[in-house]
Amino acid sequence: MIVRHALRKTDSSTDRFWWIAYEGTDVATFYGRAGTTGKALVRRFASEADCQTQAERDLHAKLKKGYVELPEADASATFDEHRYLDSEFGLHRLTSHPRFVEAFDDARYYDPNEEEAPVGNDAGHDALTSLQEETRGARAAMDFRSFPERLVRDRWGMTFVAPAELNLREAQALVSRPRDGSPRDRDYYQTDQVVVATAVGQAKITGRIDPELRASAVVALGRLIVMNEAWSGQSYPGDGFLHTMADDLRRFA
Repeated sequence: MIVRHALRKTDSSTDRFWWIAYEGTDVATFYGRAGTTGKALVRRFASEADCQTQAERDLHAKLKKGYVELPEADASATFDEHRYLDSEFGLHRLTSHPRFVEAFDDARYYDPNEEEAPVGNDAGHDALTSLQEETRGARAAMDFRSFPERLVRDRWGMTFVAPAELNLREAQALVSRPRDGSPRDRDYYQTDQVVVATAVGQAKITGRIDPELRASAVVALGRLIVMNEAWSGQSYPGDGFLHTMADDLRRFA
């Protein structure tokens, strides 16, 4: 279970926040000017005892410097309103929105070596990195819904194929399609991986997902499953996690 504390220091010359979260052997600290996303730092220790000892030491040091711990209700609201941007770490439980951590509890979400994970492929990893960068720089409300197409088509200059239902026969024809200038299987794969990474990324950053983006991601996962079967001629081993992601997205509200 993640332990979290939220502190704030306000006086005539400063208004800053400092939070700490720890679990297992990892501890994360968040800090910056109030009203900003600030910065995040993750450290790993040799044992859970060492991690807890350091976390408590850091907490006490901040209290001595004049920071005040927020009441539980205020801290919960603060955690919920925050945007969790930390492209340096990718997906990490301690630097993700609490609602995301609770709903997407499969460890594979955070595994960069899991090919089917949102950040386990190049397109998904690059999409999440770009999503965090754009969210950090956004002066108005971030448009997560249109992000996948804007990224693939406008920034990467590649073909975006909007997610749609695909049956096995159509997928088999697609993987054998000649190079005739029409969208090919790699365009479908890349599109679907970006859409899924964006939906999961929005949940990770904000604790919410645009309903249309969520529906599109579920369709994209279905299309990935069919494409994998068309390529391999049988059910693909990694498809089990694709089904898990689709179920988690459907349940997330």
